[in-house]
Amino acid sequence: VQTCALPISNADLGILIAASNMTMALKRGGFGDEYHSIARAGADAIETLRDSKRLVCTGPELTAIKRMIELHDAQLDVVRINDLDAALKMAKRKQAVAV
Repeated sequence: VQTCALPISNADLGILIAASNMTMALKRGGFGDEYHSIARAGADAIETLRDSKRLVCTGPELTAIKRMIELHDAQLDVVRINDLDAALKMAKRKQAVAV
């Protein structure tokens, strides 16, 4: 099983969790709903890292996280500020929390 070259820090993990939660919130807002499996796989990989406390990802986990981040970036390319604000509020209320 292939792993990441460098372990991620707790701060990095926090950023990944935030990105995953925003991806899910934007998806619930209608941005990328057809990519649910990508968002869920990334969230699951991040959750596995968090729960295992190993902070070193396997190749499949890294791929899932990379694809989820690409989806997150694509969402940010098409949303308006008010859509982003609504997604932030949703994530803060924990209505779209993935991890």
